[in-house]
Amino acid sequence: MKAWLPLRTQGGLLRGRRTDFKAWWAANKPESYADYRLGVSIQPNDELKELDRRSLHHLLAARSGHGDFKDYHERFKHEDALLTCFCGSWKNPFHPFFCRKAYAVSPVTGEAATRENLSLAIGIYWQRFIARIQTSHFFSWTCTRKAWRQTLWHQHTDGGGAADNLTGFLRSRGVEVGHGHDIERVTVDLDRLVHRARRREEALREEESESKSGEE
Repeated sequence: MKAWLPLRTQGGLLRGRRTDFKAWWAANKPESYADYRLGVSIQPNDELKELDRRSLHHLLAARSGHGDFKDYHERFKHEDALLTCFCGSWKNPFHPFFCRKAYAVSPVTGEAATRENLSLAIGIYWQRFIARIQTSHFFSWTCTRKAWRQTLWHQHTDGGGAADNLTGFLRSRGVEVGHGHDIERVTVDLDRLVHRARRREEALREEESESKSGEE
């Protein structure tokens, strides 16, 4: 049973906790948060009150750098990760503002495209980040494996491919798919195909970059 304290004493304890928490944050916050100009509070902030779980996840991932990003996957050696977006660029927290597919929907140029303003869009002006990913449908379509599946399929059918179903398409691309596979298994096989294709593209880009550096 909690001991009863006068309201004045309770208020003093709460203010002390707030002060201690802010002092701790000032001394221990990650360097990456410096550009975001974010404060700290023991009370729910506006992001928690206003955002759905999915949007909040994407915002926190962008702020912390712990998400589906090239640097994060390389740091933890995630060998099966796709390091590039559907557009071919490396994935990073600011990519929703620069992705050419998202750019076609809503261009970001001038002052809005500077590193300082993009950091603020992830930080104190987080509404800009949320508006960006929502208007461009960035995480629901633009930067997903679904987009890659659709593109591979169109490349096959536009090229006069004979396959009339997904299983036949996979076989034409060298993926071993037996009879009786359900659609979930076929989807996994296609993801593996996409992963191998993306890895080959990344390796080619690195080789081209190294050869150019050698020539210089």
